[in-house]
Amino acid sequence: MPVPLEAVHQAVASVEAMLIPADPRAIAVELEKTLALFGAPDNWDDIADVYLETFEDVPLDLVRQACKAARLRCKWFPKPAELLAPISEELSRRRHCLRRLGAAAMKAKPAERVDSVPLATEEQKAAVAEMVAKITGGTSGRKPALVDSPADEQAEDHRDVVRRVMAETKGFRRIPKPGERREGEVAL
Repeated sequence: MPVPLEAVHQAVASVEAMLIPADPRAIAVELEKTLALFGAPDNWDDIADVYLETFEDVPLDLVRQACKAARLRCKWFPKPAELLAPISEELSRRRHCLRRLGAAAMKAKPAERVDSVPLATEEQKAAVAEMVAKITGGTSGRKPALVDSPADEQAEDHRDVVRRVMAETKGFRRIPKPGERREGEVAL
């Protein structure tokens, strides 16, 4: 069922909005809630940036979902991979959806309209025919070459070689193709 181009653009905008990365301050708030439950690791000052990197391209709703899942399911403060595990499928689904909608938008893009080219008048056709007659010398068949090119010479040399080889090998016995039988041969 065809969908209007505007509907595709609205869907793209909607999914793009669902993929806006969370603000680092909002990520820090969610991590603070999780830290309050588990307590800060001894090396928190050294690894805090790693946890912020973990969520740098993740939308806020998924950051909240990941931290909540960690608070409910983990016994100890989670590693970055444990935080991403419950949301990775949804994040992948959103990204895939955006790629598909982007492809649909590209395909649905209306072709630019080309205005029709006006047809030549009879006078213009006669003028062109006159120019062609001057160039070709009035012959209606094959046009003589205006310039001899090296490619033409090479092609003629090639034809000469093929003719000579054909003449020299005319009396030779033909070698059968694979699977082809020779005269008088019986298949075993």
